[in-house]
Amino acid sequence: EKMNAAVAEVHATLGVIDFKLGNFDRAVEEIRTARKLKPALPGLDSLLAMSLAESGKNREALPGLEKAFHTAADPEVKRQAGLELTTVYARLQMDRRAVETALALRDLYKDDPEVLYNTGKILGNSAYLTMQDLFHGAGDSLWAHLAEAEAQESQGQYVDAIKHYRTVLEMDP
Repeated sequence: EKMNAAVAEVHATLGVIDFKLGNFDRAVEEIRTARKLKPALPGLDSLLAMSLAESGKNREALPGLEKAFHTAADPEVKRQAGLELTTVYARLQMDRRAVETALALRDLYKDDPEVLYNTGKILGNSAYLTMQDLFHGAGDSLWAHLAEAEAQESQGQYVDAIKHYRTVLEMDP
């Protein structure tokens, strides 16, 4: 029993090392071996989920990442799980969940540059997809012209922006 526990800890340590070195498939193997030998070893579930996510096994990683993000006591584990979770949600086109998780991360780690970058990226993607829906579904609407005018104005394309603002005013003086 003690031997199994010691061997499990060695495999868990190798899993951590492989994760840090970017050998995610190998990390998954080591962590699974450690779990077989000593299922109660702490931290294995979250490390496995993060390794699976980094290996591109998004659906398999999802439950472990959600659990780690919502229940981890260690702030660094929670943070890393949250970052991985937003990426997995985005890859699986679960945009609402990606946005919700990114906002929760921002609230928890408001001064963390990586969290802020990731949140901006997720929110920017959501805004882009929303505008795509607007242009595809109502491309000649007042709101589409207003969005186009504002975008062109922000890029310094004032002649085109004015044209769209005039269309907006014609549609609703």
